[in-house]
Amino acid sequence: MVNAHKHKMQDIAKFISPFQSDNRSLVGNLGYSATEIENQLKEYMNKQPQSFFQVAQDHSGEIRGFFGVIFSDSNTLRMFGPYATDIENEWEKISKTFFIKILEKYQLWKDIKLRVAFTHKNKLLKRFYKAHGFVQYNAERTLVLKR
Repeated sequence: MVNAHKHKMQDIAKFISPFQSDNRSLVGNLGYSATEIENQLKEYMNKQPQSFFQVAQDHSGEIRGFFGVIFSDSNTLRMFGPYATDIENEWEKISKTFFIKILEKYQLWKDIKLRVAFTHKNKLLKRFYKAHGFVQYNAERTLVLKR
């Protein structure tokens, strides 16, 4: 896992875009095209210095996963992903590693709500977040972690 600043946003956006274009892996709050995603991520990084983006990569430096967190308001963190390839069944391992790092980074803020939005067809994320204590709080399939 490396900080996303070490990668070009263009490469990260190209990695995320195919996931966003498929309802089975779509995560809310991000666009569909690589250009749109790149612009959104750059804007979040510039306007929200506390935002947190990480990349999983293989030994050759190829991106295998992405996970991001932004503040949507002073008490709410919105999560992007995890997005991960399923080569050699890495999805679960990459996703869990990302999630643990996010919890470690933000555990000091007790009143922060963690939220993620995705389509009902995204069964991987639904299973992943429910296993980590998230519950659905609205009809848009946005989940929140109850602490």
